[in-house]
Amino acid sequence: MLDSVSNADARLQAAASTAVEGRPVDGYACLGDHGIARLPHLGPAFGTKFLYFCSATSSQPALILDRLVARWLRENAGLPLNELRWSVSTYVRYLEIMFGWADELALAADELELCIFSTQAGGLGDSQWAPG
Repeated sequence: MLDSVSNADARLQAAASTAVEGRPVDGYACLGDHGIARLPHLGPAFGTKFLYFCSATSSQPALILDRLVARWLRENAGLPLNELRWSVSTYVRYLEIMFGWADELALAADELELCIFSTQAGGLGDSQWAPG
């Protein structure tokens, strides 16, 4: 993946820098939008994981949007978010919802995301994420 684009390191650095600065949407946009990955073979699930781990411990870290979180949101909150396609507008919507809910629950948004992920993974008996 990194060898497929001549400036892959610069793209990743730009995304990481914006995440560190507390600008997760800008970091996301560095990695993809409109269904197009800026780094071939990098999808939003791993891209948002990268951004999360680059994020500073701020009030608005990047949050992970993967298959399990998106499925839980569809099934339990009626929120159809496409986690497979790069879309800044989808990511903005996701962050707005999660930060809003986290504020209402007096939780950090990444704690809420982890709760959703863990709940969904726990219900998937044969998943690698299911409890042992």
